[in-house]
Amino acid sequence: KRRKLRQKERDKKRLKQKERDKRRKLKQNEKDKRKKQRERDRKEEEERQRHLAVLALKHAQDEAERKKHEEEEEEKRNHLAALALKHAHDEAERKRQEEAEAEAERKRQEEAEAERKRQEEEAEVERKRQEEEAEAERKRQEE
Repeated sequence: KRRKLRQKERDKKRLKQKERDKRRKLKQNEKDKRKKQRERDRKEEEERQRHLAVLALKHAQDEAERKKHEEEEEEKRNHLAALALKHAHDEAERKRQEEAEAEAERKRQEEAEAERKRQEEEAEVERKRQEEEAEAERKRQEE
């Protein structure tokens, strides 16, 4: 009877131990599951952050490329504007030069015309003087 009672006690203890072990195992499993989930979540978050970093880098590169392109376009526009300005300046200088040459030619022609008139007048005065001299000589001859 005592043996049976002891056996019963042992069985009871064994059963309790089994249940405790079972509960401990369940708790441990839950703990392990939570740990694995946290690890998965951490890895997903890392991957998400890595993806965001790649997107941000790509965006920054695109932005730098766009800015570089804009600067090149601005440089081209400035260069073309400078060329147009130089062309306009050269054209104005050429016109000024042409006008100065035309003015010089006109003055030269005016001076040549004035010189011709002066020479004609001198020739006319000389002719009249000679005619008067000849007339005076003729009168003197007649007398």
